[in-house]
Amino acid sequence: MGLSQFWYDNETSEILAKSALECAGEKGRIACVSSPSVYNQLQKISDSKENYLFEFDKRFQQKFPGQAIFYDYKSPLDLDPKFQMYFDVVVADPPFLSQECLEKFAQTIHFLTDKKIILCTGAVMEEDAKILMNVTPCNFTPQHEKKLGNEFKCYTNFYFDEIIYHNKS
Repeated sequence: MGLSQFWYDNETSEILAKSALECAGEKGRIACVSSPSVYNQLQKISDSKENYLFEFDKRFQQKFPGQAIFYDYKSPLDLDPKFQMYFDVVVADPPFLSQECLEKFAQTIHFLTDKKIILCTGAVMEEDAKILMNVTPCNFTPQHEKKLGNEFKCYTNFYFDEIIYHNKS
């Protein structure tokens, strides 16, 4: 089975990684769920061993041994119990624009944290995202290396744009 990844452009990956680090704090813990380009950037700017990538593509387990955890959204709670409420920030990018996928991602996110959520997904998922995770759209718009056909947005449960502005200045 061929896997395709939709990578954020460098600026988006950097903004999301730096902002997640600022939100988590010095000793904070960050989970990147199906967002390998953010995790890759996080590894470049942080030496923390408390940041993890939850990802279906097993190639990342070789690239990030011990920090990349196999994750299949179809089994949203099939995770090590040690990760329950473990993270200060979760950055998530569901692979499909469907209610079923977002519902399962919401289960995973609520297992991993009761704190800050950064969700990047299609604009068509806005209402479901609000209902499932109490997130609202930001002014920041994630960009991909290859243009996607769908409008893409960033949603959070806190005031994310202020943190992005702070990191840019």
